[in-house]
Amino acid sequence: NKGGYRCERDDAGPQRLIDVLHAVDGMVVLCGYASELYSQLEVAGWQRFDTEARISGGRGTSIRTEVVWLNPACRASLERARGDLFSEGSA
Repeated sequence: NKGGYRCERDDAGPQRLIDVLHAVDGMVVLCGYASELYSQLEVAGWQRFDTEARISGGRGTSIRTEVVWLNPACRASLERARGDLFSEGSA
């Protein structure tokens, strides 16, 4: 088990995932690490949020940048909810 996970994905896996995610009509939140491949999501209108997180493994702890992507449907829903939640007169 060279990568530390029970199941490692093949090199084509991330591209298949992106293709499937582009076809989803509903809301999608994807968490992971930035890569050139995942930058395709941003070009397609997904919103990206970066955060620093402490990770630990067999070689000690370190800090990595983790990323959360929201697809356009999820972004739109959040914007509508925030508008309703924080607009004047809503209570």
